[in-house]
Amino acid sequence: MKRLNNEEFIKDLMTFSPSGSMIQVYVIEALRYYTEQLTSNGVPKETGNEVISPVFWYNIGMEVKERLNSNYEDNPNGKQTNSNIS
Repeated sequence: MKRLNNEEFIKDLMTFSPSGSMIQVYVIEALRYYTEQLTSNGVPKETGNEVISPVFWYNIGMEVKERLNSNYEDNPNGKQTNSNIS
């Protein structure tokens, strides 16, 4: 099997799984969990020794969190419901 780029890999993961559509719930919840862990303590401080700026990484986390909340806004807790799982 050829190596997939990131977009192809995520599409393949979300589309073709022995677990069926439950893989989508798993991937979205994993994304939500990591994002919550990343953003829960506020903006981190820069130390100057980072390869990737923690503030930049935090800002990406906030973008993902906002997009997740926006996409799944039919539930105020941001949890998936049967109506928003494809």
